[in-house]
Amino acid sequence: MLWNKPNLVRSWGSSNPDGLELMSTAQDESIWVDVAGAVETPGVYRLSEGSLVADALELAGGLSSTADSGYVRQDMNLAQELKNGYKLYIPSVEEKKYRGDLESWCQSQLKRGGDVHLDGELGGLVSINSASQTELMSLSGIGEVRATDIIQNRPYASLDELEAKGVLGSGLLEDLRQQLGL
Repeated sequence: MLWNKPNLVRSWGSSNPDGLELMSTAQDESIWVDVAGAVETPGVYRLSEGSLVADALELAGGLSSTADSGYVRQDMNLAQELKNGYKLYIPSVEEKKYRGDLESWCQSQLKRGGDVHLDGELGGLVSINSASQTELMSLSGIGEVRATDIIQNRPYASLDELEAKGVLGSGLLEDLRQQLGL
């Protein structure tokens, strides 16, 4: 991969076998975006400032055959402008199915009065950088307008940016902090 090598960029249609080309680091008007998950060529890409989510997906070769294209069509804003350091993750259909099964299992356990213990990898947190509008609206105090604001102000480098960007007030942020992740 391209980690910690700011002078390398994966080039679309490169003649180089590994897809890497040496480029000048003097380009002030470029951003770096990490594209991962169910795309043809995951990696860290240099794009020009003002590029959109759709541009990053195109540079990564588009969605793979395992991608949850329904999620992309319904919950992602392909016209959203990217910012430097953005992480774009495309879930697979299998991941979406697993997540749905996990949510169903948790709800059934709670209805029967049982405890729900999730392992540290899942953690049960709602990601402010990748959760759908529906997932965000499942949180207490988050309605359609706030969920839309959260999505439109992505990406977030920390939970505190929700308050700094005027998306959530300090009280609501503190109430939700234990349920949120990046």
